[in-house]
Amino acid sequence: TDLTPKIQELKFQCIVFLNIPRYCAGTMPWGNPGDHHDFEPQRHDDGYIEVIGFTMASLAALQVGGHGERLHQCREVMLLTYKSIPMQVDGEPCRLAPAMIRISLRNQANMVQKSKRRTSMPLLNDPQSVPDRLRIRVNKISLQDYEGFHYDKEKLREASISD
Repeated sequence: TDLTPKIQELKFQCIVFLNIPRYCAGTMPWGNPGDHHDFEPQRHDDGYIEVIGFTMASLAALQVGGHGERLHQCREVMLLTYKSIPMQVDGEPCRLAPAMIRISLRNQANMVQKSKRRTSMPLLNDPQSVPDRLRIRVNKISLQDYEGFHYDKEKLREASISD
């Protein structure tokens, strides 16, 4: 599908090609899973590349929960440029001379993810996460003892004074 007319019509400042749901410090450029009316929900293991267009306004809104314009889901992208363009590959900026770029899934590796645990910070409006009484143990240690024992947690614990 040639997306050139749509990209020109909507005057995008940038186009993002993703095969993962989260990007740029945890933002979701494709949007929330329930908002996909004309597209399949984004998945990292489906072999598809999501093509997303951004105006300056939608790019700024990305950091506060916004998303770009969903353009396409495909297995391969052919990008043809006629002039030098700025771009990023895995977060590394560069300037690309006129070129034909082919983007496709090359391979996939299984990853291990640490199980999520509750953080010490309570979630907003979650009465279960705020204890009735909160106790925090604080130990004091002199700078001299810290500098002498910083490599050994047990010695630090022994040198500290519980408060």
